[in-house]
This record gives sequence, structure tokens and C-alpha cells, in this order.
Amino acid sequence: MNKNAERDTLLSNLDAAVKSTLAYFDGPGASTKARVGDWGAWEVLSHFLYWHETTAQGMEWVARGFGPCVVTTETDATNAVSVQSHKGESLADLARHARQLQARLDTAARRLSDIDAVVMVRPGGVTMTARQRLERLAGHWQGHVAALQGASR
Repeated sequence: MNKNAERDTLLSNLDAAVKSTLAYFDGPGASTKARVGDWGAWEVLSHFLYWHETTAQGMEWVARGFGPCVVTTETDATNAVSVQSHKGESLADLARHARQLQARLDTAARRLSDIDAVVMVRPGGVTMTARQRLERLAGHWQGHVAALQGASR
């Protein structure tokens, strides 16, 4: 399989994960009281936005010939700030923003000449390629929803 076909498959998998997740948040997730740790549906969706936007931004920068996006804070701190930044927004607002970010990320990924280009640098200098980010995001969205669904039983 060539890299464009691989990219298309990764984007299709991510799109399916995002659509499935948003269907959950539009349906049973909209009224669930389930919590996993300190997080319920609203917090989960809030933090998705940061990682989607940061990934899209990294892809956009690399496609324009700049360096990757650099995340300077550890994951827990980054997640806390991203959740806090959406205070006052409804679950529907967050879902609308997620759909916009998914479209932006799709466009950004398609503009990359190399799916294996580094688009993000995490604390400690850990690099992530566009391929790795697309794979991780799909699993990330699916994993959080599965945990919320499990907690609601």
C-alpha cells in the first residue's frame, strides 16, 4: 500500500472514530452521569479538542515548511488546561467545534507530502509523526468513550 492510501485509511479510521464518539455524545453521552476518575463526558470531549487542534496545527506547520508543533507541558497539565479553557461551553458547542477540527485535521493531513513527517514534539523530546498522531487519536477517542460506557453500567 502506498503512503497516500495509508493516509486515506488512517483518516477514514479517525473520521469513523470521531463520528461514533460524537454520536455517543449526541445520544446517551449527553445525559450520562458516568465518570471515569474526575472526568465525565464534557471533560472528555473538552480535552479531545486540544489534541485534535494541536495535531492539525503541527501538520499545517510542517506542510508549510516550518517545524512541528511543540507541546511543552506534561499530558495531565495540558489536559487540565484544555478542559478549563472550555468552561461555560455546552456539550453541543464542544461537539460542533470537534466537527470543525476534524475537517481541519483532515485537510492538514492531506496537504502533508509525507505521512511519516514529525508533526509533534512532546515533553522530553518525544517525537510523533502524522501517522502516529492519526493512529493515536482514533484509539484515544474510542478508548475514552468505551471507558465512559463501561462506567455507566
